[in-house]
Amino acid sequence: MSSSTTTAKRVAELTRQIAMLQAEIAELGWDTNFGMYTRNALLRYCRSLENGIRQVAFADLEAIHSLNLLYGYAEVDARVRAAFDTAWRHQHIVARWFSGDEIAIVFEQEAGTEQARAYMCEIENRAHAQGLGFDWALGSWEVGSESIEEAVARLAEEVRCRALEEPCDNGRPVEASVELSGLPRRRGLIERLQRRLARSSEPLTLIHADLDGLRVINAVHGSQSGDQAVLAVLRTIREHAPEGLLAREMDSFMVCLDGVALEDGFLVAESIRSAVAAMPPLTAGGSPTPIRLSAGVAGMPSHASTARELARHAEEAVFRAKEDGGNCVRLAQPQPMVAKTSHFGPGQLGRLTELAEAERVSEAELLREALHNLLIEYTRDRGIAGD
Repeated sequence: MSSSTTTAKRVAELTRQIAMLQAEIAELGWDTNFGMYTRNALLRYCRSLENGIRQVAFADLEAIHSLNLLYGYAEVDARVRAAFDTAWRHQHIVARWFSGDEIAIVFEQEAGTEQARAYMCEIENRAHAQGLGFDWALGSWEVGSESIEEAVARLAEEVRCRALEEPCDNGRPVEASVELSGLPRRRGLIERLQRRLARSSEPLTLIHADLDGLRVINAVHGSQSGDQAVLAVLRTIREHAPEGLLAREMDSFMVCLDGVALEDGFLVAESIRSAVAAMPPLTAGGSPTPIRLSAGVAGMPSHASTARELARHAEEAVFRAKEDGGNCVRLAQPQPMVAKTSHFGPGQLGRLTELAEAERVSEAELLREALHNLLIEYTRDRGIAGD
């Protein structure tokens, strides 16, 4: 073999390796689904910054899991991209943080507190127009004396505490904001349920109620009519479940009925659905549109042993209600467990154990949640009835 041939092969191999490295770098640096940088890219960027003060924001998207259930991953990703596709975003670093519902933004040094706040309000309004919502916090980061991880963790904790006690609803009319602002988010309800489970083994029922066709209502009759429909659903829930513990996920509601058996909880959900269906249709700005509601019902101990499992079963049930055409109530389906640990390697199981300990949940629960999300990912193109 001639030296020129050997050299050519080596060049071809080096070219191939360079192309592979470039592809890996691009994958590490850019999240194509959300149209923003990855966490690794943000961390590398922050390590190169000179000492000084910068504004940092943390945003926690609401109900991303339920939205993926209802609309599919591709649709939700497109909405997130549209919400964050502002004229100024390329001047700053916008990146996904740990999970699919967390986003961190590092603003350029010239951006002061008021300008950064104005940017965040703009994104919030754009997100609301896409049917999305999020809680966010803004703060100063002293580069050199605090890591970006510490700065984002501080803001994330601020958002978490606000979700538990004082959720906000910027962008809604005053009436809607006042009435909805006292409701905890899904995360807050789950934490309260976990504390309740530690105190009592009495049965409880969780209802997940979601307004059908809200996007159509907003498009035909305007967002104010959509807000009024959401408020009407909330008031109906309070009328039929006055003792229920309420939480809000975007424009759907979760209702915990403590001490209520599954069968009785199903009847409560049906009474709420029936009352909503009897409401007069919306007529402002278009042809009459009826107000309809889908609901999923799950109970403990029938369907779950933890608060997270219970919420997931209720979400799956409302998803089936949407698939069945909406305007109906569906009961969560029992899911017998089958051992599958032989399908995982020792390294994977070790990491699973570490994650379960960090999250304070069982390994089985994490596996079920992962498989649940995987199945949704591979079936998201089927089309969803209802919304």
